Amino acid sequence: MNEPSFSAAALAAPELRPDDSWAFAVRTIDSAARTPLRVDSRVVAVDAHGVEMTVRRGEGAWLRTWLDPVLGVRGRELAPGECVHYSPALAQLRFPLQVGARWSAEVSQQQDDWWQDDALSTSGETLGAEWIELPAGRFAALRLHFGCATPHARIDAELWYAPAAARIVRGIEHTRSGDDDPGVRVEFELLELNRLRAVQ
Repeated sequence: MNEPSFSAAALAAPELRPDDSWAFAVRTIDSAARTPLRVDSRVVAVDAHGVEMTVRRGEGAWLRTWLDPVLGVRGRELAPGECVHYSPALAQLRFPLQVGARWSAEVSQQQDDWWQDDALSTSGETLGAEWIELPAGRFAALRLHFGCATPHARIDAELWYAPAAARIVRGIEHTRSGDDDPGVRVEFELLELNRLRAVQ
């Protein structure tokens, strides 16, 4: 199967619009639980500062997430009214996105309610372009690796970003508390997509 046509191009950050929405199936790999958790997200506002989204896990409350204009996470609710903030924004993607690109950043994670301020060390690399099959359909995607070291854990993720969906559409995240910890692996895949197109 041929590589997607954008494999040599530099991709700009997508333009999101209010009411764009996505649904994902999330499951813990190697868990006895067979039914994945549904996670819904939708754009509620867009302005010059970025994007506000709401996210709901299963039947839980809708929680807010704030993104910068290039999809870095500036902050998110862990519970209604309980927020964590990132400075600079926590970025799994670095636009313009291109095969072979690498990036890294030191990020401050602040949770004011707990007087917590942690330093995160992040890095990413775009590994290649490929086609992937998901419950939501077939997508041309860029495959990436993203790593994040916190004071208490290490997260490594293999991610697939699909320009047509304007999101990371598949991921496998492995979280460990140390080298001897087998950790927890979580997989998510795009189930549904409702993205408004620009008027030509």
